[in-house]
Amino acid sequence: MRLIGPKRWKPSCARKLKSHIHRKGKRGKPLTEQAGRANRTKSTVRIRVEHIFGAQANNTGGTLVRTIGLVRAKAKIGMKNLLWWPPVVQEVSDSACV
Repeated sequence: MRLIGPKRWKPSCARKLKSHIHRKGKRGKPLTEQAGRANRTKSTVRIRVEHIFGAQANNTGGTLVRTIGLVRAKAKIGMKNLLWWPPVVQEVSDSACV
């Protein structure tokens, strides 16, 4: 059973959830100004999150972990996270001052 349209979002509305899906203009009917502003707001939030995770993946040598064993892999990932967090704290505090 596939729920499409308003039926799908009815349970989420009851739980006070908000859609983060962008609106799309159709042929001959462009986006309204309100929908364009909403898309821009959603993009701003999304890009702030994606840049942080992208920088973490790039600056720590990628997402591939070459170890044998789950314990060693968890330790290596934990060390990557510990080494990466200080620049993020500095970056966030700098952007908060702007």
